[in-house]
Amino acid sequence: MVNPQQARELLTAVTYVGRSRGPMLAAMFAFMYFGGLRPAEAAGLRQKGAC
Repeated sequence: MVNPQQARELLTAVTYVGRSRGPMLAAMFAFMYFGGLRPAEAAGLRQKGAC
């Protein structure tokens, strides 16, 4: 379990991965942290109309 400061640092760090992948990873980790989702559940999320 991470504390709130570690979560903020992680979400900031993953945005530097790349132009398209960074925001996607930030969203996935945010859903995992704030929503309590498991990795497979977060990876399975899709934006309505995107697929």
